[in-house]
Amino acid sequence: MVYSLRQSDPTGYNSAIAVLDIASREERIVSAKKWVTIGETKWLGDDSGFLVLANDGENPMGQVWKVSYPEGDVQKVTNDITEYSDLSITNDGSVLVATQIQKVSNVWVTSKGDSAHAQQITPGLGTYYDIVVTPAGKILYSSDVSGGSDIWQMDVDGKNQKQLTAGAGRNYAPSPSPDGRYIVFHSNRAGGIWQVWRMDADGGNPKQLTFHSSESNWPQVSADNKAVYYIHAEPNQPQTLWRVSIDGGQPEQLTREFTMRPAISPDGKYITCWQETGMYTPNAREVIAILSTPDGRMVKTLDIPKNTRVGWDEAIRWTPDSKSVNFLLDTAGVSNVWTLSINGGKPTQVTDFRESTMFAFDWLPGGQLVTSRGLNTSDVVMISDNAR
Repeated sequence: MVYSLRQSDPTGYNSAIAVLDIASREERIVSAKKWVTIGETKWLGDDSGFLVLANDGENPMGQVWKVSYPEGDVQKVTNDITEYSDLSITNDGSVLVATQIQKVSNVWVTSKGDSAHAQQITPGLGTYYDIVVTPAGKILYSSDVSGGSDIWQMDVDGKNQKQLTAGAGRNYAPSPSPDGRYIVFHSNRAGGIWQVWRMDADGGNPKQLTFHSSESNWPQVSADNKAVYYIHAEPNQPQTLWRVSIDGGQPEQLTREFTMRPAISPDGKYITCWQETGMYTPNAREVIAILSTPDGRMVKTLDIPKNTRVGWDEAIRWTPDSKSVNFLLDTAGVSNVWTLSINGGKPTQVTDFRESTMFAFDWLPGGQLVTSRGLNTSDVVMISDNAR
């Protein structure tokens, strides 16, 4: 039996492939290669190895790999910017069938309450993640258009697209400092472990801010530009909220509860994030938590409606007046932005899109909304091994 193992070592969390001998109950790690994630595994018909859906951290998407058995030699079968699932292989191993999944999107600008007249500002079909607006009114985003995962910048009309990171691992989640001097982000460029980094607003002078032995990500700069808040998980511990100086130094843990995707209010008073209350109990539920910025103390929790998009990659945004939070909610495959006052009350719908999935959003100066919207496409593909 072949399966994946999640493990930790001095370099952090990683996944490995193991085989269990049913008769002897002996478990053996097959290959020394470490992956970020491992999905499906399928034995070849002659038991000479298996195919694996896995991500090794070098490609933004999971790819198909071939691992020989018992040698553990690894060979990459696909190498592109699409995702794969549903592996199937003929008995002789000559033909592989899989579902190829691709996310395509464009960036739109929408006046509040006028979704019907949203303006598309990017041409063609691309991939735009982690959209955030800078103090200067520029749009930062992550994209794999370069063949890797990098951070880009463009004007509010979609012009002057500029790549800010290149040739240095995978880079996501840009977040500008309120004074416009820096951009913080998370990257696996140093040893394959996600760490928090800082760079100048033009992409220059990258500086590593965290040096944990396991993953640190989703950074946000404090309103006074002095600290960076981020999510980190110690080995065998839940991910929690941490803080480090904008110049680096000794980090400080602020929460003990399972915490995802922080966002700092424009007035600097609060941090909002996803939390799970009653974790590992029958009464567990997901909420929006409002925390005190100085010490991470819980101020209150907000109940969220059914179908709210909750997750490590699902942003919560503050309204410019710091009085409400925004989040995404999906209905019948269509995404819209909703808002909820931090003082309580019922959530209300902000946008009224009738089609497409929304992948990211943020507010522009003047109250306009910038969104990344598109769809996930899937096709069945057949890959032949001509050597057989």
